[in-house]
Amino acid sequence: MTPFQVYWFTRLDGLISLLDGLQMALVLLTVVLGFTAAGMYCYAVDNCDTEEFVKSNFFKKLVFYIKLCVVLAFTTAVTSRLIPTKQEAAVIYLLPKICNSEIAQELPGDLKSLYDMAKEYLKSLAPEKK
Repeated sequence: MTPFQVYWFTRLDGLISLLDGLQMALVLLTVVLGFTAAGMYCYAVDNCDTEEFVKSNFFKKLVFYIKLCVVLAFTTAVTSRLIPTKQEAAVIYLLPKICNSEIAQELPGDLKSLYDMAKEYLKSLAPEKK
């Protein structure tokens, strides 16, 4: 495992949190833009030509930004769900090594802690016996 891989391994949970925060901000921005567009449209219905307003460059840009926010929010949601947590990354990294190794009990010290993390994660996935 290279130092670069170790660095990203330690940053996985923070990256997931960052993407979740970005997703919430994008959803909030989408709601605000949507209410703004709806309010402006209702105002246009009462006070001016609706067709002219809908064809206006400002309204088209507003609708474009709403669509962009929806796409970006969906993309960040999917991406943050596809990034593994630290425990999942430990399982992904160690499980093949353990399964393919004849001397799984003789792991070096740094891999032993990853092995323990993977083991704890696998235990948390197991259903509780009643």
